[in-house]
Amino acid sequence: IYAMGGDPKYLLVSAGLTSDFGIAEIKALANGIKSEADLVGAVIVGGDISRAEKLVISISVFGEVTSPITRSGAKVGDSVIISGLPGKSAAGLFQLQSGVTDSTFISAHKKPVLNYELAKKFRNANAMCDVSDGLLSELNHIASASNVGIELDSKLISAIPGFKELGEATELEIWDLVLAGGEDHVFVATTSADIPEGAFVIGKVVTGSDV
Repeated sequence: IYAMGGDPKYLLVSAGLTSDFGIAEIKALANGIKSEADLVGAVIVGGDISRAEKLVISISVFGEVTSPITRSGAKVGDSVIISGLPGKSAAGLFQLQSGVTDSTFISAHKKPVLNYELAKKFRNANAMCDVSDGLLSELNHIASASNVGIELDSKLISAIPGFKELGEATELEIWDLVLAGGEDHVFVATTSADIPEGAFVIGKVVTGSDV
């Protein structure tokens, strides 16, 4: 919802719960969902609960927006901005699979913190999307939809706070994490307006069709 410049309003929660999922777990689940919804003023308005052989949780979110920000609005000369360093979630997943049980990257993977206030400041963007499938993948979507090229600056990306620590977190190539990690709760956008406070410029929109 935020990635299109909107405000989340309502949640529908459907859950298939296993037989060992008791009242305490149900309360914890409900409180966890509510605590996040409270951060943005959204409310749970309904859903469905049933028994299942495996735990399944599906949440649909509905929001409101006057002028949606799509992927097709990027203009040549725009700055490419991002709300945070991507790659942390992928690093956390790798650490979990390697036997590590606790780290800031594992926290980023298991319980990501979204900067909702910064997300609102991105509403002057010409094009925007969330980085769920990897930075390069999302920028390719923007470039294709807008019929432009996008030029990234590795020096600008490596200057984002936490880049050095990310590179030391795993044995993986850091650029694989940053550019293709995925599941990052950050926003990437292009804008011709003033750069929002807290955002990082990582490149520019150019003529062409590639990233």
